[in-house]
Amino acid sequence: MGVKNLICVRNNGKWAVAQRSNLDGFPTGQGLILFKFLRDEENVARLRAGLAHTFEATNDLFDEMDQVILSERRRLERQDPADLYDYITSRRQFLRSLPRGPIGESTTRSYLDSFDLATELFPSLSRNTGAKILDIIANADAQHRVPIKMDLAFAGDSFNCEWAYIVDLDEERLKIFGGRDITDENHPFNEQFNTLGDWLDVPKLLLTYTFAELRGWDEEEYRRCMRGYH
Repeated sequence: MGVKNLICVRNNGKWAVAQRSNLDGFPTGQGLILFKFLRDEENVARLRAGLAHTFEATNDLFDEMDQVILSERRRLERQDPADLYDYITSRRQFLRSLPRGPIGESTTRSYLDSFDLATELFPSLSRNTGAKILDIIANADAQHRVPIKMDLAFAGDSFNCEWAYIVDLDEERLKIFGGRDITDENHPFNEQFNTLGDWLDVPKLLLTYTFAELRGWDEEEYRRCMRGYH
């Protein structure tokens, strides 16, 4: 479901992550992914450590990505269609529902058009990654640094940003935002927009939970607390 949202992380008093997502922004969508991650203390520790190995992507990197994606598509186009089908379906389960044959050149193009190469090759920069960015960062180390794109300004796009989440590692809280609010000096996103000299529409803070509270819940309890937030 295409409900746009923003996944943010605060660490050491700064914005560390601001991942724009195009998918399922509801608390029972991206919010549920965050809940499952944050209720594990080891995951939180890994996230803190992994943040040291992230870097903000530059325009040069995005240009390089375009070339890598184009090269990979051309390589895949040269594969035997049956092998290509097996390769893609091993990575994108939804394609398993597509008919297997006959497989020809037009089918090959159809498979490739359905296959999100950008997400496959550069998941940390994809708007389809959403809250899974936390797990990607948690696996980062000095040899496997993770590029990120800071889309914090998306919080001020009140028409498109329907939900927002802040994983606050300083306060050890998950903050859930939805609907619309006006920034003021106390609003968590005020730091971003006050420098513009304008008060902007941003998502409204609806719920906040400590990590300790989340650790005491199972998925059923979490879903119960999210009733009415759809």
